[in-house]
Amino acid sequence: MKALYSRKEISRLCGISEAQVRYWQKLGLILPASTETGEVRFDFRGLAAFRTVKKLRDQGIPLHAVKQCLRKLTALLPQVEQPLCQVRLECRGRQVVILRDKIPQTAEGQLVLDFSDAPVSSQPLPVSNSDRLFFQALELQEDGEWARAALKYENLMQMYGEMADTLVNLGTCYFYQLNHARAEECFRRALQQEPDHIEANYNLGNLLSARGELETAVGFYGNALATDPEFTAAHFNLARVLDKLDRKKAAKACWQSYLELEPNSIFAAEIRRRLQEWPDED
Repeated sequence: MKALYSRKEISRLCGISEAQVRYWQKLGLILPASTETGEVRFDFRGLAAFRTVKKLRDQGIPLHAVKQCLRKLTALLPQVEQPLCQVRLECRGRQVVILRDKIPQTAEGQLVLDFSDAPVSSQPLPVSNSDRLFFQALELQEDGEWARAALKYENLMQMYGEMADTLVNLGTCYFYQLNHARAEECFRRALQQEPDHIEANYNLGNLLSARGELETAVGFYGNALATDPEFTAAHFNLARVLDKLDRKKAAKACWQSYLELEPNSIFAAEIRRRLQEWPDED
């Protein structure tokens, strides 16, 4: 059994996007394993935790409820490092039933956690109002309700100030509403706060590429890859832009990096065929 998994491998094994992998990790739902190189890797328990979160999302449980459930589990089981994989969860309507020995149980041998704000111990475990708004906006965004999500993000920033993640998500909503000027403004404001923000750099690269500003787009894709060298979508899009610029050698290197990360991609066969036809130098 493999010891550690990259974000790309988690994405493939769990059937979720790499952006979801990064975001769920950022929310604290899954903890990465420590490595000597400092690279982000997940162990088998982390893989199982990602699968648990996906299962709950597929059953209609919102992310803020998953996070609240995790907080309650952490209070009940402080010694457990990855509670979302080390206990067995069942979704029943708006309740999560936890099936595990050695924890407080009902008469039926089950512990039931609902999604109310009622604490499970003497200490309350609230979800802040800013978190609630953010999660509500994110769920609307994941459902493709771009206008409603954008309004939530705008309200959130008016109440609590600008944050890079909020700006990136708001920019994404504007992008899909074809309001590219507002989208670009949001991505650039996010980068003013966090110049290394992966999604802000990547999304701005996509926007500039779509607008035909290819040379400028190259720089932003490069910034994203400098922070996350395994960001396969950035390798793919950067290679396409370099190809359009007739920078064959650089494009070839990007395609090769992409193939190393995604050898079984649906695009892999066509990319390999094209690479065989290209010269080694520009």
